[in-house]
Amino acid sequence: IIQLEKNPYDDIENIDLPAILKEIISENELMIKQHHVEIITQYEIKSIEYSFLGMKSILQNLISNSIKYSHPDRSPLVEIKAFINNEGRACISVKDNGLGIDLERNGNNLFRLFKRFHSHVEGSGIGLYSIKQLIERKNGKIQVLSTINQGTEFIVTF
Repeated sequence: IIQLEKNPYDDIENIDLPAILKEIISENELMIKQHHVEIITQYEIKSIEYSFLGMKSILQNLISNSIKYSHPDRSPLVEIKAFINNEGRACISVKDNGLGIDLERNGNNLFRLFKRFHSHVEGSGIGLYSIKQLIERKNGKIQVLSTINQGTEFIVTF
């Protein structure tokens, strides 16, 4: 959190999305194999001008959450899409088939510091808070769509 306050991720560069995702998947290979995760990627765009460290933090957090909060009755599926939205802005969607989030009950607290909604998984409640702060500091936004027991989709607009 202190790093977010001091370093607003000013290392803007042209991020190669397939390369950064390959790096994140490689770094998390053990967790992906242990949970038998299938990851599908789809690129309408293959690069985004953004902070490399910021992009890596955002994707790492969303992908690892998709795996951590997978549904116990099915193999985890994580779909990552990069596209241009109707406003002409670059977006990345990370969608899973996990536990889902009760947005009616928890939607207002989803991005709050130290908030957690599933006690069976280790965590600090900092991840979603920190990436939301990062995204908004760069004039972006993050949206969430979720259905309990079906999965969750986070859409980041850059």
